[in-house]
Amino acid sequence: MGLDLDGLSRTGRFTFVDGLSGLYSNSQPVARPSVPATRKERVLRSTNLIDVKKEVEGAIADLRTSRKVLVIDQLDALLAITDESTTGLALQNLVLSLRSLVHSTLLTLSADTPLIAAQATTLEREHASLALSAAHAADAVLALRMLDTGTARDVSGVVRITGPEVEGMGGAAEFLYHVAADGGVKVFERGT
Repeated sequence: MGLDLDGLSRTGRFTFVDGLSGLYSNSQPVARPSVPATRKERVLRSTNLIDVKKEVEGAIADLRTSRKVLVIDQLDALLAITDESTTGLALQNLVLSLRSLVHSTLLTLSADTPLIAAQATTLEREHASLALSAAHAADAVLALRMLDTGTARDVSGVVRITGPEVEGMGGAAEFLYHVAADGGVKVFERGT
């Protein structure tokens, strides 16, 4: 992304809540030397939604910026790693309460067709409920998919952007993207 996350962290404009290593690792997190010791390392130690909410609220409060952006990566993973008391509705309520504390929220969810269409188990139903509810509540939805025609040497897939804010495009736009060997991503219109 080209962002100096350590620099932003030092100035109080970025913080990170580790949602995995505290749950599945017996070792204590190792402090990185480039991050000052005054910054509080935030690590989830429980999948209980009350504990998750408290930790994220603390991280939001630590930020010294007026327009805070909350990025929650793979929120749907909580459905799979917790017991059945954690539902899609409970996660939606969690996000709603956290959204009230920030300027905007960005969620990433797994929304492949097999995950949304096949709803044979409780987990699948809850996952579909979470993903579809988040999509309906969103100002914009960015969806990545492979090419319908298969793979291509210079195109990795299609990014589709939908939402009322996609002006002049009928509420939707599609672009092609290519992920280069160095990790860089190029986005371009069809035929260019």
